[in-house]
Amino acid sequence: MPAIAVTGQPASLPAERRQRMVPLLLWILGVPGLIIILLLLLGVIHI
Repeated sequence: MPAIAVTGQPASLPAERRQRMVPLLLWILGVPGLIIILLLLLGVIHI
């Protein structure tokens, strides 16, 4: 049997990148939202 290099297939790389980026996007969008809600609850800012 010929030796086969064990590397990520090109088709699987975008899916892995997407799996890593979705939690990052949720964190980036969610953390400022939580801070704003906290400030609203504390009465620091008003809409």
